[in-house]
Amino acid sequence: MLEEITQLQKEGQYERALNTAKKAAIGHLKKNEADKAAELLAHSGSLLCILNHPSKARSFSLEAIDLSSRGSQPLIIAHARSVAALAHIRLGELEKADPLLDIALETLNKFPEDSRTISAQLVAAELSIVREEIEEARIFLADALSSAKKIGRGDLQAEALLALAICEERADNHPKILEFLLQAEA
Repeated sequence: MLEEITQLQKEGQYERALNTAKKAAIGHLKKNEADKAAELLAHSGSLLCILNHPSKARSFSLEAIDLSSRGSQPLIIAHARSVAALAHIRLGELEKADPLLDIALETLNKFPEDSRTISAQLVAAELSIVREEIEEARIFLADALSSAKKIGRGDLQAEALLALAICEERADNHPKILEFLLQAEA
């Protein structure tokens, strides 16, 4: 099911991916499969951030954290924490994002070529950009870009490249901005 949702996301069909993830999460909840439901709720939260619904994303990710804390898969709870951090960033609640992201990255960094780790690195980069810590953002983005290339996730590569363009814009490096934008488009 997660592969189908990821494919829809890669195709830019975010609403459809969200609806599929929510329905699947409800199905797993009815079967008392907390880990699977938590993973889908965290993914739903991520999609809600893409669709600019950070308040709903926060609710979904906090529910995913609660559900995953009952389970036995640390990657799922770490991913849910990074999605919650993203929602907090988008809501301007940076002080709430920091501890969630630190704990998530502590677990996820052990799995550098996992899409959840790459997503968390992109969240960390966004937080760094918001705080004008551009060099730190570049480090997160370089790691995310490298891992996304290794696992063949063009969507995550494009996201990292767009964030790198923002870093270059903040550094007033216009030729590099265009270079990153063209790479993201490709």
